[in-house]
Amino acid sequence: MTGRARLLCTLTVAAILCSSAALAFATPIARPDGRPLEETRFLSPTNQYNEWFGDSVAVSDDTMVIGRAASSGTSPSVFVAAAEGDGWGPLVQLPATPGMYGALGRAVAIDGDYIVGGAPNENLAYVWLRTDGVWALQATLSAPGMSYFGKAVDIEGDRIVVGGINGATVFKRTGTTWATEQVLPGSSWSGGSVSLSGDTLAVGNSMDWGTVTIFTRTDTTWTEEETITEIGATDLALEGDVLAVGTGGSVEMFERGEAGWEWTDSVYSEIWNDETNPCFGDRVALSGDRLVVGAYLDNIQDLQNGAAYLFCRTADGWIEDSRWDPPSDDFGNDVAVSGDWVAVGTHGEGTGGAAYAFPIDGEYVVPLWDDGIGGIAAPGVLRNDLGAWLSAELVSDAVHGTVELAEDGSFMYMQDVAYEGADSFTYRVWDGVAYSEPATVQLTAVQASSEIAGTDRFGTAVAVSQEAFPDGADTIVIATGRNWPDALGGSSLAGALGGPILLADTNIIPSVVRAEITRLAPTSAIILGSTSSLGSGVESQLKALGVRTVQRLGGKDRYATAQLVAEETIGVMGPDWEGTVIVATGAGFADALAGSPIAAYTGWPIYLANPRGSAGAFAEKLAETGANEAVVLGGTSSVSSATFNALDSGLWLGATRLWGANRYETSAEIAEFGVSELGMSFDGVGITVGTNFPDGLAGGVLCGLQGSVMLLTDGSRLSPATEDTLWFHADEIYTVTYLGSTASLKPAVRAQVRAALE
Repeated sequence: MTGRARLLCTLTVAAILCSSAALAFATPIARPDGRPLEETRFLSPTNQYNEWFGDSVAVSDDTMVIGRAASSGTSPSVFVAAAEGDGWGPLVQLPATPGMYGALGRAVAIDGDYIVGGAPNENLAYVWLRTDGVWALQATLSAPGMSYFGKAVDIEGDRIVVGGINGATVFKRTGTTWATEQVLPGSSWSGGSVSLSGDTLAVGNSMDWGTVTIFTRTDTTWTEEETITEIGATDLALEGDVLAVGTGGSVEMFERGEAGWEWTDSVYSEIWNDETNPCFGDRVALSGDRLVVGAYLDNIQDLQNGAAYLFCRTADGWIEDSRWDPPSDDFGNDVAVSGDWVAVGTHGEGTGGAAYAFPIDGEYVVPLWDDGIGGIAAPGVLRNDLGAWLSAELVSDAVHGTVELAEDGSFMYMQDVAYEGADSFTYRVWDGVAYSEPATVQLTAVQASSEIAGTDRFGTAVAVSQEAFPDGADTIVIATGRNWPDALGGSSLAGALGGPILLADTNIIPSVVRAEITRLAPTSAIILGSTSSLGSGVESQLKALGVRTVQRLGGKDRYATAQLVAEETIGVMGPDWEGTVIVATGAGFADALAGSPIAAYTGWPIYLANPRGSAGAFAEKLAETGANEAVVLGGTSSVSSATFNALDSGLWLGATRLWGANRYETSAEIAEFGVSELGMSFDGVGITVGTNFPDGLAGGVLCGLQGSVMLLTDGSRLSPATEDTLWFHADEIYTVTYLGSTASLKPAVRAQVRAALE
């Protein structure tokens, strides 16, 4: 094992959280700090165009709620994910039978074991109850005479408020029955935003100069307390006696005092201006002394991708704590916060939209390379500390290493030889007048990058299998190690089966592979290719090793074999295959190699395009298999314009081409697609040589099953496109997997990888 180690750092300090306790400090504050290790990205299970998945979000300590309003033919729905360990479990669709165009999921809210979802196009709101971990539909709410009822929802305790565009309606639960408590009529567009906290309700009107009306409850009667006029409200959030009003440029903060609701602060981004933040405050959420702000057209990167911001309340007002601005579309179209989680919707991301869950107090990830040294750049430990003109100072050094802490908060950690495990150091901050209380930085140093390689191509495939399938596999895929088409075409099949690709010679299984088959103990094997690729001797040896069922998928040439493998993959996937296929040239390996992680991850079958074949016949054949969309890998020199056009016009959803000026740029484009469109990750990225196929031949399955992508490079120097991609996504990459030894990926390449990520 070589490469770098990962340093997991958690900053902890007693009583210095974003809470009301922090307001009493007159000295600077060293707050918990660290980059979240496990953010979660959710995609719609169907991931079709214009689903608007992520149109709304809500979060509690143990449940993530995501609305899919669905402007396409997909049914609108609400999904939940339950907390599991430090992250989230799989998505579950809540039971309901909404109208196809009812826009269920336009708004969602959660409180304890209750969820409410608005369906404004059918003037309904749905209520679900969780019992013993199972969600069931409890009620469907309506309010005759209300328009666009369900545009906004909130729930607290035994009350639900549902807003529309001409008022809001409060419902009260008695036992298991929800009944109307009071209708609060309003002028046009009143009720477009609502927030309920205890006996207080805030109702926003985005059209009437953005007014906010506040109601209070006595027993079962709601009475208007105050109206805040001409504020330009686009959204609002109420928490106790604190009200946040988003205005599309700022967030105005109010607190209830003896004289009523009084303005206390205007919250802006640190880099605010009219051009970069035109929608700052379009969505807001409050939890305790944490404020989350959505800015879905934020233009920080000149891309209008959107952003979300976290602010914390201190004695000096609301201070910006964190900003999330991943490459996306409409990121921040909705936001929510509860406990240690921030939820962000991004309904324009990728094909059908997405949603994210970010832990607020997470962990550092510091890559330690072969020399045992790694670091965190400024502002480092000062990133979330509070006070003016702060500098950092080391209080006590690490136990199993040495820390060099700079005044600007950056630090270097030098690991003791051969030590892996927990470590810590403490620091404090100075503002020129006083010191903060010390903060403790908890570190865990672990090996985080690896080289997967054998003495030859057969051994490398075995090393990949051992890494991916430590507990064995029921089915294995066998391909020739002498050429690439069969193995790369089988990556989708191996991914669908959940088994490795192993390589054999023409008529013999090498001893290292036989030993691995014995360890895996499979009951079945699929041989890819005709007997001219792998002879009958391979079948005999498989049976001698105890494999009960041996199947062969072999055609007259690589194109026919790829078709048979694709059809088998479709059969294995069954209803989980939604009709997408991958098309790559059959004349070269690079594009199919770069796409193999996606194939293994999704189960999308790979078809090889024959440069001399009929484009129309090829497209017709794919359509006959049930394909409705093609992802074409490579430029026109790889897959011709005629073939692409035939696929684009012959398949229902058309074709998408991923390509660059060379194989390295193409691999970068394929990787970007896998991350942005499919929810894969640059973390754990596989790096392999792009001038020969053996090292990466089986590695695509490993990357795909881990949800990681692959980048190709020249073996002697890091290719510019690969270097640029690593540099751009350095903040997302904690681990690197080298597929191949230093004989193929030279030390100079690895040094350049390190430089790109540091």
